[in-house]
Amino acid sequence: MPLWGLGGTALGLFTGLLGANAIMICTEAVERTVHDHLNAQLAWLKDRDPVLSAAIRDVRDEEVGHHDRARGARTSFGRGARMLDGFVAGTTRLLIWCSTYGAMTRAKRAVGQA
Repeated sequence: MPLWGLGGTALGLFTGLLGANAIMICTEAVERTVHDHLNAQLAWLKDRDPVLSAAIRDVRDEEVGHHDRARGARTSFGRGARMLDGFVAGTTRLLIWCSTYGAMTRAKRAVGQA
C-alpha cells in the first residue's frame, strides 16, 4: 500500500504540473490498467468465490465510469500524450505486479496451478 500512496502522489503532482489534459490522460491510463487487472482476477476466480467475484465486478464497473469521464475530458492525444499514457500504464502494471505477485502466486499454488 505505501507504493500505491507514493506512486499516486507522485503521478498526481507530476501530471498536475503538466495541466488538465495530462491529468485526464493519467487517469484514463490508470483506470484502463486497473480494469484489465480486475478482468484478469475475475477470469482466474471464475466460480471459485462468487461473493468476491461480485465485489470485484462492482469495483470494476465503477472504475469504467472514471475511465470514460477522463477519456471524454481529454483535449488532445498527441505524441507526448501517448508517451505519458504508456509510462503511466506501464508503471501501474508494475505496481500491480509488485503488490499482487506474492498473493497470486500463493493462490495459484493453493489450487494447484503454479
